[in-house]
Amino acid sequence: MRRNRSRLCGFASCRKPRTTIALVCTLICLFVSAACLLAGCDGKGYGKEKDYSFVQQSAMYPVSAERAEDGSVNVCFTLSSVENPLAEAACSVHYYDLADGLFYRVNGADFTVSYADAEAAAKEYLAKLVDFEGNPSDGLLNIYFYYDTLNSKTESDGESVKVDDLYRHMTAVSRETETATLSVYLRYAATENWYAALVGASVLAVAIAAVATAVVKGVLWQKKKK
Repeated sequence: MRRNRSRLCGFASCRKPRTTIALVCTLICLFVSAACLLAGCDGKGYGKEKDYSFVQQSAMYPVSAERAEDGSVNVCFTLSSVENPLAEAACSVHYYDLADGLFYRVNGADFTVSYADAEAAAKEYLAKLVDFEGNPSDGLLNIYFYYDTLNSKTESDGESVKVDDLYRHMTAVSRETETATLSVYLRYAATENWYAALVGASVLAVAIAAVATAVVKGVLWQKKKK
């Protein structure tokens, strides 16, 4: 009888080391979870996708003109390439791809044009149009430029309309402001960070389940012992 009791006491004493081991394993899993999350980052909370930001000179092209009822003329420019354009205006483009928190990024472009360049290109375009008579006088020329995309999730700070299968983002160029900027951007998920977080969460869930199992087994054993 004493021998059996001593065996039980020995088995009970090994429960503490097992609990300690479970706690150590949990801490290790927490460390692994953090490491998995940081594996998708550069240590500063940003994704492994490299941030970039640069300015490039480009052009926009007049593609349509119409006379309004008040006698003014509306000229629209596109930021897309045009084959054999009748005129063009200089356009400065700021491209960027930057982190937006830990799990998202923003890819975009800021298109900036001056009214003077746009006005000169618009008048040159109107002068070359066969079916358009006369150039508008100062103050009667309205200039717009737009960016077309197939992606419905693209956003901008301009007016957005759908034209056939395209999503058009448009803004006006005003003489009063001298320049105009159209900002177009797309917010998307930083997939590497999401995957790292998922792996880390999975490891942590397994650790918690293991500790919970060890605790439950300990409680059941104690009840059985009584």
